[in-house]
Amino acid sequence: MADATRDPVIAHFTANATGYAAQSASWPWSWLRARELSAVMAEVGAARATPALELGCGSGFYTRALLAAGASRVVAVDRTAAMVAELPTVGVQGVVGDAATVSLTERFPLILIAGMLEFVADPEAVFDNAAGHALPAARLVILAPRDDVAGWLYRAWHGRHGIPIQLYSRERLERVARATGWKLDRWSALAPFNGVASFTLAAAA
Repeated sequence: MADATRDPVIAHFTANATGYAAQSASWPWSWLRARELSAVMAEVGAARATPALELGCGSGFYTRALLAAGASRVVAVDRTAAMVAELPTVGVQGVVGDAATVSLTERFPLILIAGMLEFVADPEAVFDNAAGHALPAARLVILAPRDDVAGWLYRAWHGRHGIPIQLYSRERLERVARATGWKLDRWSALAPFNGVASFTLAAAA
């Protein structure tokens, strides 16, 4: 795993881990998070007392939402140890690991990636690893920044911290999904700069 002193993403989120949840609850982030939460959880639906895998969990904003939606427990993975330390402890297994390479012994009916895909160098590797941790017909829900003017502004904002950002169109997500065994079911733009997509693991040939 990358050294926090050399990886700008890990360094940034390590420095901000302790106050990240409080910052998300303050204006205007609280307004943005509420919009994102509603759209993401509409795709997740009721978790129906099943386990869920969250890749790129941060300090646990969506981890808590998954539990509230009925997940029996959440395996929450993040590259930043300081973020994993902020996770709730009841019903949650925190794992320090890379979404593209982490190897778990369990497969899941639901996988969530919210606000992480923009930070990875190889999104196809993340989709492929998610497929390797998915039960047949599993669902994958993703929140990621759009490749348009609003997304470009978001990328410029992160650029101030020296963090490169990946942007996604429906077409790009569909190509990555098709190459890794997922089928894109829905894609919707979410103002101001994100998009929400849901996928189903395609049946094996």
